Amino acid sequence: MPALAAFQRSRGDAECLSTWEECSQGGSSECTFNLGMAYLHGEAAVGVAVDKTKAWMYLENAAKQAHGSVAALVELGKFYERGEPGVVARDPRMAIAKYYQAAQYGASEAQYRAGKAILNFAGKLRSAKRSKKDRKKLPSSKIAEAPIKKALALLEAAYEQGSVDAALELGSVWQYGQDVVKPDEDKAYRYVETAAKAGNAEGMYQFATFLANDVGPMEIDDEAVSMGFMERAAGMGHGMATHNFASLLMQKEDDGRVQRTPGQIHADQMRAISLYRRAAQTVPESAYTMGVLYSNGQRDLEIPEDKAVSAEYFATGAIRGDAKCQKALMDLAERKVPEALWLMSNLLQKDGIPRLDRNDEESMRMLIEAGKLKHERAIEKLKTYRDMLEAQGKGRKKKKKDGQEGEL
Repeated sequence: MPALAAFQRSRGDAECLSTWEECSQGGSSECTFNLGMAYLHGEAAVGVAVDKTKAWMYLENAAKQAHGSVAALVELGKFYERGEPGVVARDPRMAIAKYYQAAQYGASEAQYRAGKAILNFAGKLRSAKRSKKDRKKLPSSKIAEAPIKKALALLEAAYEQGSVDAALELGSVWQYGQDVVKPDEDKAYRYVETAAKAGNAEGMYQFATFLANDVGPMEIDDEAVSMGFMERAAGMGHGMATHNFASLLMQKEDDGRVQRTPGQIHADQMRAISLYRRAAQTVPESAYTMGVLYSNGQRDLEIPEDKAVSAEYFATGAIRGDAKCQKALMDLAERKVPEALWLMSNLLQKDGIPRLDRNDEESMRMLIEAGKLKHERAIEKLKTYRDMLEAQGKGRKKKKKDGQEGEL
């Protein structure tokens, strides 16, 4: 989008702000858009701090000015899609309307976002009974109720312009189907392949998974190509690709086409351990794998038995709601592993962890147990609690004493 490109080129120029303000007042939608983006993200070089309210104001003005900014419409759509406390309420239908308006100018990002938003909210939008107030809010109820076919047409238009995001969305729709769309693996394969060959990490991961599951034409060496794409996606930091590629490297047996020496197998496994470690912070499956390895120890892979490290890995997956990690951490806690007791105690004090209900009583029990086992952080936390209780007790005594003296 020209306006966005202009903003990105001009970032950091201390003279830009006054220029933008001047030409914005003169009716330039591009300069007004630049001001909106500066306040949206903050621009230290021009002395602008993040201010979402001002950002919204400038972006709205940019969209309304003569030759209105298409990029501003897209940004307004993002505001409506996510909602911004104190600025604008989340409103999926208004997001669709803004994206659709921008899409009429042929903007591929707008086409993609409009199509995806319609798919995400299609069921809700079709079934909702709108009041008169709702209809006034929506520039076009026809757009808000656009069927799946309209969404596919928008995504296809973005795809034809080279949108990788649209390719992935279309791949997902055809892979799993949605409402009137029946699954079609051949179509899904074509779209995901395009994203993969464009160098997109998610596209490469999905394409590798397709090949590993024999989706698509069979004239290629699926396993070799799949592993190649999985490795490339892992190299770009894709979490699940990193985990899956590590799992492939950990395999000791070859498939009959690739023969490895024992030394090569060991080197691959050592590389896999490094990949698991890297992925463990974001991928519960990798956290669980490393937790098991440290729980049992594996000398040939230079991993000592260390229940404390094992507990740390399990906790990393547990806080993300992984059931296997939660059970493994609880098992270690029940076996009186101090670090597991400490970590489980902390998790049980938190709200919002999937599959794990808050339990302050059990949390305190585990904390006390960890303290008895000489866990330093547990002892320090218990001491803090005792100090707080003592201070509260002294405060109550002083308040009672002052009250008695006042009566006298």
